[in-house]
This record gives sequence, C-alpha cells and structure tokens, in this order.
Amino acid sequence: MPRSASDWTTYQLTEFMDGVSRAEDEPSTLALAVERAAEALEAEVAAVVVLTSVRASVGFPRGAVPDRELIAIAEGRASGIEVPGVGPCNAVKVPLHGQPPGTLLVARRQNEPFGPDETVLLAGMARVLSLIQRLLRVVAGERMLREKVERQARDNARLLASLQDREPTSARRRFPAAS
Repeated sequence: MPRSASDWTTYQLTEFMDGVSRAEDEPSTLALAVERAAEALEAEVAAVVVLTSVRASVGFPRGAVPDRELIAIAEGRASGIEVPGVGPCNAVKVPLHGQPPGTLLVARRQNEPFGPDETVLLAGMARVLSLIQRLLRVVAGERMLREKVERQARDNARLLASLQDREPTSARRRFPAAS
C-alpha cells in the first residue's frame, strides 16, 4: 500500500486508468469511471453529469437515481446530497473537458470531508476520463469511416463487374462481326 499522499494519489490514478481503459464503449467507460472514483475516494456516491443528463452513477438503487440533485451539484447550485440510509453527504466536483463538457462528482458523509489530495486525484481522474472519451469517439468515427469505405468498395466492385458483364454484349451490337 502506498505510504505518502503522493504515492497514494499515483497508485489510485494508475488503478483508475487501468480500470477505465478496459472498457470498449463510452457507456461502459463512464460506468467503470464512477465505480472506480467512488471506490478510490471511499465515497457513497459518484456520477458523471453531461449537460442536464446523468450519464452514469453509483450509490443509488436502480431507478432511484436523484437526477435533479446530481445535476444541481454539477451546475454548482448545491454542494451536497441526502443519500438514503447514509444521510447528508458533501460533494466535490471537477469538470470533464469534452464535447459536450461534463462533470465528474463524488459525495460522502458530511463528517468525512474531502482533502486537497483527494480533489487533485479526482481532477486527474477527470482528465484521464476526458482523454479516454475522446479516444473512444475517434475510434468510433474511424470505424464508421472504414465501414463506409468498405461498403463503397463493395458497391464499386459490383458496379464494375456489372459493366464488364455488359461490355462484350454491347460492343458486339455496335460492331457486328464481319462476314
């Protein structure tokens, strides 16, 4: 286990990167990111909010995610949340620099405030998550472009084959064989 705060932060960030880099799509990446952030910071709640939508969260039963409260934290209109069975929780949030921009937030019991090292760690996690999201979008765009090019190549091959099949027949009609 890491000994200093710096070692702890480095260890947690490395574990976060390892976890989220294994996902194959953006929804899975976001789900892993909130799970790992909550685990690393011993938080009761973690969420990713993009614009006015909670894209991933942990700490609530399925179907009981308090979207409005999480969005209020992301927008800076609230600094905490009431978690059933836990009580009031303080939240800390950091921006996700993507398109569209979002927020990574965590919350835990009020009597356990977040320290500066934890806020720095969360900011590092947000930077990593933003980069992975960008990479996933580039990969998805390249995949779509490759599929489009492959479809076009197949269409071109069919068209060329069709033209080649027709050419001998049409050439014979235009230039009948000499008798």
